[in-house]
Amino acid sequence: MSTTTPPAYFILQSKAKSFEAVMERYVSPVSPILEKYEGQVIVFSAAPQVLEGNWDGNWAVVVQFPSMERAQAFYNSAEYHPLHDLRINELTEDSRALLVEGMDTTDMSTAGTPAYFMVQVKAPSLDELTQRYAVFVFPILAQYEGQMIAGSATPQVLEGDWDGNWAAILRFPSMERAQAWYHSTEYQPYRDLRINELTVDGRIVLAEGMDEGDSAH
Repeated sequence: MSTTTPPAYFILQSKAKSFEAVMERYVSPVSPILEKYEGQVIVFSAAPQVLEGNWDGNWAVVVQFPSMERAQAFYNSAEYHPLHDLRINELTEDSRALLVEGMDTTDMSTAGTPAYFMVQVKAPSLDELTQRYAVFVFPILAQYEGQMIAGSATPQVLEGDWDGNWAAILRFPSMERAQAWYHSTEYQPYRDLRINELTVDGRIVLAEGMDEGDSAH
């Protein structure tokens, strides 16, 4: 039986007032703290595509940690606390931050520039979402080389007032493959079913990831 600890993902979606200020006052000092807690930034986008939902933010970040414990330790650390407060109180507005448990991705290719869907929805019935949507969508996802790298019915909402019950991250090897899947004729009926019958209060954001050509997860 495998004893591998699943990774965890910190998802931040926000509206930066000034990217210059964010880079100088937040990103630069937070980088060594992330490194200390083994966090790896896999998405840092100033141009996220909002495919569903009414969010008008301009900044999406996903950080991968080796475990939920390390992710929580980073977020709650004394070193990060003043930068957290600075980000929320001065540098950004309309923030939503989540922690989501990940899945084993040891067999995942890490070449090129991937793309990621950040999925956050509220499902009146998770069983129905699984039986009428997920079991049919996974084969289509695989056809387009997509993989769910994180998914949880109990995401930890760290910032924002979201009350949903399903958060996931989907990874594709490229932006082209991600967009091809989302707009494919095979997926459209299930997308419409999810939006119109199975979920409410949905937000789906697509963003390009970091170049993985020289990195190792």
